[in-house]
Amino acid sequence: MEDVRRMLLERYPNRQPLAFTHSYGCQQNVSDGEKIRGMLAEMGYGFTNQESEADCIIFNTCAVRENAEFRIYGNVGNLKRYKKQNPSLIIGLCGCMMQQ
Repeated sequence: MEDVRRMLLERYPNRQPLAFTHSYGCQQNVSDGEKIRGMLAEMGYGFTNQESEADCIIFNTCAVRENAEFRIYGNVGNLKRYKKQNPSLIIGLCGCMMQQ
């Protein structure tokens, strides 16, 4: 974690990098999402509720609930415009849907 913290300080010397996280589906994903947020905070990230402000976007996915799968596909597709505006934007997908 310390190496990532140093890298973020070099990459963003004048401000704290921001992360946006969203967990889809079951209660286990909500719990896992809180752990992910804790790890991001430990790395030095702050948080935003706006995808457009984020330097890192993490979607914690669910394969159990069908509706969650459809929402994820749509939301990931919408991220293309943010990536065009900010090529250094980090987009991460995790969770059981990604493991299938």
